[in-house]
Amino acid sequence: MPEDFELVIVKGVRTVVVNLTRATIKEAKILKSIIEGQIIIGIRKLAIDISQCEFIDSSFIGSLVIGQKRMEENGGKIMLINPVNLDKDLFHVTNTLRIFEIYQTREEAVESTSETKLGESKPSFDSMLTAHPYPSIINEQS
Repeated sequence: MPEDFELVIVKGVRTVVVNLTRATIKEAKILKSIIEGQIIIGIRKLAIDISQCEFIDSSFIGSLVIGQKRMEENGGKIMLINPVNLDKDLFHVTNTLRIFEIYQTREEAVESTSETKLGESKPSFDSMLTAHPYPSIINEQS
């Protein structure tokens, strides 16, 4: 059975691969810890691949949002990869997808870090205060 979370590094860009079909409060705590660990070691661009997730609860979304806020505070960003399998109702109700850059593949996310995209901006976390009640070394590959 694969690990629930894997860290993959391609061209210097770190991607957290979420190997789960359901991401709930238990996994939200782990994700929050992973993101915080990446910030502590100086990572400023982190991709999170949620392409295998069919369900994400509000606590997991909360961890993504808190992670984005912490990244922004440190001059960074989180990029989401392929949230197409999700029931996006919760994302739309909370308007959460607006604060993330969304990519269809890991390759697109990696390539985006080397390009400057003029005229594109995402609202900052502070401009989107959305009410939310929830405030190991992982496998590395080159």
